[in-house]
Formats: sequence, C-alpha cells, structure tokens
Amino acid sequence: MKTQMNISKIQIIFNLIMILLVSNTSLIANVFENNLKDIKIDGMLTEQIWLNAKKFTNLIQIEPNIFAPSAVRSEFNFTYDTENLYIGGKIYQDKNTIAANNARKDDSKTIKSDYIAVGIDPLNNGNSAYLFIINPVNAQGDGTIDLVGNPDYSWDAIFVSETQILDNYWTFELKIPLTSINFQNKDVQTWGVMFCRYYANEQELSINQLLDKNTPFRVSDFYKIDDIKGIKKSKKIAITPYLYSFGDYNKLKDSLSFDGKIGGEIKYNPTPSSTILATFNPDFAQVETDKEIINVSDLPTTYPEKRPFFTESNDMYPGLAVNTRNILDINAGLKFKRIGKFLKIDLTTIYDKDENIWGLGNLRITDNKKYHLEIISGIKNAKTDYLKDYDYNVTVHGKLYFFNQQMQVYTWYGTINMPNGQANEFESVNALKWISRTWNAGVWNQFKSELYNPNIVGFPALSNEIIIESWLGYTFYNENGLFRKTSFRSHLRYFDLYANRGNGYVVNINQIKNQLFLGNSIGNWDIRIEYSPNITQKFRFRSQDQFNDNKVFTDAISDFVLIEQSSHTFNFNFTTDASKKIGAEFNFNNALVRKSKANNFSLESFVKIDSKVIIAYSYNFIDIDGSDYQNKYKQTIHRLKAEYNINDKINMRFIYQPNRIEIPSDEYLNQDYICNLTFSWEYMPGGNFYLVYNKLRNYDKYTNDPKNFIDNNHSLIVKISKTF
Repeated sequence: MKTQMNISKIQIIFNLIMILLVSNTSLIANVFENNLKDIKIDGMLTEQIWLNAKKFTNLIQIEPNIFAPSAVRSEFNFTYDTENLYIGGKIYQDKNTIAANNARKDDSKTIKSDYIAVGIDPLNNGNSAYLFIINPVNAQGDGTIDLVGNPDYSWDAIFVSETQILDNYWTFELKIPLTSINFQNKDVQTWGVMFCRYYANEQELSINQLLDKNTPFRVSDFYKIDDIKGIKKSKKIAITPYLYSFGDYNKLKDSLSFDGKIGGEIKYNPTPSSTILATFNPDFAQVETDKEIINVSDLPTTYPEKRPFFTESNDMYPGLAVNTRNILDINAGLKFKRIGKFLKIDLTTIYDKDENIWGLGNLRITDNKKYHLEIISGIKNAKTDYLKDYDYNVTVHGKLYFFNQQMQVYTWYGTINMPNGQANEFESVNALKWISRTWNAGVWNQFKSELYNPNIVGFPALSNEIIIESWLGYTFYNENGLFRKTSFRSHLRYFDLYANRGNGYVVNINQIKNQLFLGNSIGNWDIRIEYSPNITQKFRFRSQDQFNDNKVFTDAISDFVLIEQSSHTFNFNFTTDASKKIGAEFNFNNALVRKSKANNFSLESFVKIDSKVIIAYSYNFIDIDGSDYQNKYKQTIHRLKAEYNINDKINMRFIYQPNRIEIPSDEYLNQDYICNLTFSWEYMPGGNFYLVYNKLRNYDKYTNDPKNFIDNNHSLIVKISKTF
C-alpha cells in the first residue's frame, strides 16, 4: 500500500480537535450560567419574566380565509433584557393533530408542517427582517426576509429554543442574543415584529397584523413595539474557528492520503448596526452535498452559496449580479456591512489560493415605499497569463412604487469590461408590473449585447439577445371549496438577436394552477399545467462543421447558426401536502431539445416513519431521441435519502445516488454512484460537529467490454466549529 501521510499535521489537527471538544464540555456549563441566569429556556413558560411580556393573541388568517380571525388560538409573548430577546407562547391544538418532524436546522420539512415564525425588524426601516422558525418538536430554522416577505434561509444565527407538547397545546420559548442581530444605535428604539402560525391540520396560516392583503408579509407593515431601551451587545467581537480533517483511500491506486486545515471567522460590531467580518481559509461546506441536476442547455449548472462569509450578505446581492460560487478556495476575506434606515452598504474583498483578488460591493438607498436605487459591482484581478489583468461588472438598478406598491417600474443596467481596448458589453432590463392578490400583469424587456457575459463575477447567460415579454394573470379564491385557489396566466415572448436584428420569433406560454383542499387527511394538493402551442421557434446550433451555407452569428460562448423548430410543448406538475405522512412531487416536460423529441420526468416522494425518521426518494430521467443537431442521450438519476433525527440537535443522514448515462449512437455507457453518510451534532449553541463518509465510484465502458473504473474512492471528513 502506498501511504501519503503528514503525521505531524494529522497529529496537530487531532490534538486540536480533542482540546476543543474537551474545553467545550467545560464551557457548556459556563455559557448557560452566564447567558441563562435570568430565565431557564425549557419551553414551560413558568418564569416571572413572562408575566410582564407584551402579549399577542388575536391572529388573522392569510390562508385560507383572508382577514378572518384565526380558527385556532395562539398566544405570543415578547420581552427583552439588556442582552437578549425572549419570545414564548402557547399554540393551541389537539396533541393528536400535531404534524412535525425533527430535522436539521433550516431543513425544508420544518416549514411544511406545524410551525411558528417570528419576524423582527430591529432597524425599523422596512427593508428586511430577521426570521426565526420553530416547530412543535423544536426543529429550528432561521434566515432573512426581504421587504415583501420573501425568505432566504442561508443566514444563520445563534439562538436557543425549547418546546413542550401537552394534550391541548404546545409551548415554546425562544432566546435570541442581541449579538446575533443588528439594531439601531439609539437609546430608545422602535422595532417591527411579526408573529406567524401555520396549523397544518386545517391548512391555516395566520399572522398578528394584516394591513394589506396583496403583500401580507411586507416588513414595513410589521406591528411596531415602541420604547425599547437599555439594550446592548454583550460583546463586540465573536470568533468562530473550525478544524477540518480529511482522509481519502483510492482503491485503484491502493493509496491512502490525509489532509486537514484550520480556518475561521472573526466578527466585529463597531456599532449595533454595522459589522466587520474577516475570514481565513473558510470551509467550502464539504459536509453538504449538491443535488445532481440534469442539464442539456448551453449554460453550466449553478448551485447556491453555503459559506457563511458570503451568506452574511445574501440579501445585498439579488438576482444575477454576483455569483460567489465562482470564487473557489479562499485564503482570506474581509467584509464591511452597514445597515441604516435608508442606506445599506456592503464591501467585500477576497484573496484566493490562485492569487486572484476579488472585490464585491453594494450601495442601496431606499425608503421601501416609493423608491429603491442600487449599485452592485464585482471585480477580479487575475494573476494568470491567459486572462487579462482584471475583469469587472457593474450593475445599476432602480425601482419606483405606485398605488401602495402594487405598481412597480423597474430598470436594470449592467456592463462588463472587454480586453484589448474593445468597447464594454452591456445588459439592459426594463419592466412595468402590476401585482396584487388577484391580478398580475406586466411588460418586460431585456437587451444583451453581442459578447455580454458576466460569468467572472456574475452568472453565465446567453448574450446577443433581445427578449420582450408581456403577461396577464388572474387568481380566483374559494376558501371553503374544493378548488381553494385557481390562477390563470398567459405570456407572450418575442426573441431576436441584438446584433443581428430580423431573426425574431414569438413564444406563447399558458399556465393554469390549482390548489385543491382534499380534506384534513389528504390536505392541499397543488397542480400546475403549462401549454405552448405549435409556434415556430429557433435555437442556437454550435457545431461549426455543420454550419454549411447558413448565416453564422456570434455570442459570448461561440459562433452559432439559428435552426428553426416547432412543436407543442406540455409541462405538468403536481405536489401533495408535505405535512402528511406520505407525499410526492411529480413533473413532466416534453420540450424539444435541438429539434429532437425529448421526455423529461422527475419524481420526489417521502415517507415519514415517525417524527424522527423520514425516507425520501427522487428520480430524474431524460430521454432524447436524437436529431441532426442533437445526439441521442439518456440519463437516469436516482437519489435515496434516509434521515434519522435522534433529537433536535443530533441528526444522521444517508444518501445513495446511482447515476446512469447512455449515448446509443456511440455505444457508450457511463455509470457512477455516490454514497454519503453524514452525522451532525449541535453540541451547544454556536458549536457544531460533523462526521462525513463519502464513497464515489465511476466507470465507463464500450458495450461488451469489462468495467473500466475511473474513480473508486472512499473518504472520511471530520469537522468541528465553535463560536466564542
């Protein structure tokens, strides 16, 4: 056996892990003694502090019967001391009707069954809010929501919660240290708060205050709590180190290798509303697994960001402005963020292991009622011979709101630099939208110059394109009927080439969505059907040896010719109620792929054994018959996922994913499978331990030949982190 070891490095990492674990065992008692001296977080609501808390009991339905009083009683209590927020309550329902599962933090299952949510706007600017979620078995979620209530669960905070389930209600207690959030730098403050409760048995969603049925979660409409005073951050500096150790056995080479690294973050709050965040050697979330996605388009697949250094400012980089997954292994990074009533600033710089320097910046000015102006930029200073010295993109966009924000006028302009003194390429987007609870209408256009490609610090996109779109939609409501909500929507889209006008075509897409309530035992089912009639369309074909006498055009990817195709396109999707014991989602699409017939299926299903165990299976399949412009192609992805959530802090997850690719024209077969076993333990607030095993096997073969393995690897990962 060939063994590649650095014994001293492994021994150092192992010793540090043991020291951190042992030291944290003794720290647990001290942390709870210091931070929980005023109230014991046990879910029982027996402490004196709750008697003087501000109470909220009269919740109002959003679904199914908007503005109606909630059919089930909920009690929320809000209070604070100098260093913490405390939120607790009683949520009334029969014990037998509770639908809830233990889950890892931010797992989507938490918001698909019974839960409560708390939104907090401590800056009282209506721009965004912090979001905290708890279900009856104390599964947690946290994140941020934008000005109209769209959630983003990538932001993480340190907080403590507990729940208790009784016969006729369940209780919860939540403690949020003020060090976890930004707030105003004032002696006396006004905060916005929102309390939400979802009762899965009746599919009822309700909140404590509803001012506008069109945007019920608008942050500026949160209930205002006045006269908050005497609060402070108990500490201005937080340090989060982590230790990471990795071992890999390559069966093909019979070799064993080890590696490890140490990194972390330092967060400094010079004021309650500003943050300076430094990172060193940050983890790329190796303990997470990106889900495989079938992609037959011209553009590469992009995945969401998971590194805390970047997710700290996710709300500042919306849409397609900046793609931080382009930034791979990082040596160090520094971020400054400040949030005011009308002004938000984020400045970020990164130095990666290839000696590239990246810069990201955002300046946002808005009152969240009438106007919104934003400048987003990114720059990369490359240290390689084959790239120009630097690449940048700058985007400016603004919004004006009218008629209580139901009408929105929107504009976006982006530009990137080009080498050798060429003129900069650009993108322009303009829109006029009307969005209410019943009507959705608008016109929209997008112009992208011939070589516009923001892929260095943005997302990959087709260039040399014009899109003009209009749409009209209407939604019917029947709160007590079988079809609770029915939406119709029709789109007209015109496509052309920006640098080569006169090659246009029109696409019509018609959609109907239904929400069916099939009773308490089955719940809500969502069904969506899309249909596009047989209208001539065009696609870009890039195989240059087959251009023949066709007219050749250019975009940021390559030269191409336009090929006409026409067909009826049908898409069908249905989703069952995820709060039930079993459920599924199915999707079918028959859109042509470069003039070739294609069928694309996907299925995801789950079974909840009990509150601790859930088994899920997903299946993705695409079958392309082939044409003069597209090879035959068949791919199958299976994904089996089993979770055993021992409690709300200790979770185990197993993933088995076999993939299969067949290209009959080449008599080629490729198969691989991934096996992943993850153990995660939040051993104390702000402290996490991960143990991950991965197995990867990949081989390709020609028909009738023996298996030819490309990869056959086993790896083991250990990671521990703690915030001090």
